[in-house]
Amino acid sequence: MKRLILAGCLLTGAVESMAQELLHGMDVQGNLFTVDLNTGAGTLVGVLDFPGNAILAGYNEIVHDPDSERSYAQERDGNFRLQPFDHISGNALGPAVDDDGSWHALEFVDGTLYGVYFTQSGDSNFATLDPATGEPTDIANFSLGVQVNVTGLAWDGAVLYAITNGGAAQQGSPQNPSVLYQIDPLSGATAEIGPTGMRAGGMAFGPDGQLYAGGTGPNRGEIWRLDTFTGAGVLLGATGFGQGQGNGIGGLMTADRTVPPPVPPPPPPRPAVGVPAVQGGIPWLVAVFLITGLWRTGRR
Repeated sequence: MKRLILAGCLLTGAVESMAQELLHGMDVQGNLFTVDLNTGAGTLVGVLDFPGNAILAGYNEIVHDPDSERSYAQERDGNFRLQPFDHISGNALGPAVDDDGSWHALEFVDGTLYGVYFTQSGDSNFATLDPATGEPTDIANFSLGVQVNVTGLAWDGAVLYAITNGGAAQQGSPQNPSVLYQIDPLSGATAEIGPTGMRAGGMAFGPDGQLYAGGTGPNRGEIWRLDTFTGAGVLLGATGFGQGQGNGIGGLMTADRTVPPPVPPPPPPRPAVGVPAVQGGIPWLVAVFLITGLWRTGRR
């Protein structure tokens, strides 16, 4: 019995160890990579090709739905399309869907996709977005300051967080860092938490439950860990992606990279076992019964 229990525990541990959730990032040029949460270093997964105008090529945001295990990338302004993709390989999955908006922040909350799209500089709409049709449903309009727009959303299972581009920090000014907020998913009401000390282009909770932001502008290519109580950020390190003027990390998401194990082949058919028979083709078991009955009759 002890051996059976031990074997069961080992099997359970092996199954659990196959699950591998990792933090993913995508730079503006479409390079999808995983992030080392100790150093911030990135490992390339693949490159999501641009199906649109090459001049407008690039992505503002990536998001993963843990319920359906589907991932999406929002194309840059001017294309205004949501592209489903495979986060295991980075390949596109089917055609992009027109969503006709400058979406820079997307996040799934209990299976519903929430996002923020710009109406004009400094003004944004908080809405839900149907990833199948690209149709938004507006919840609230809000303004967070001159040239301030939301560039990332993150949900921890209880609270929805938003991060801004920092306004003038969009032009590279470190004096105006991104600011962390809370957003009420029902009303769109915002509550400021605090400045992060960096310029963010994307945000997500990692598999360790910590909040991470990907850098743009003066912090392009960097990964920062954010304090959800104060907003203060701590530099984790450089990813090696998102470098160059106008680049940066457009989005972060956490996704399970577990590949389903191959289906084992069916066992080979068992060889047929012949049934011993006595002379005349009578099965040996029937013959035993007949002989036993005759013997008992003879003894009476």
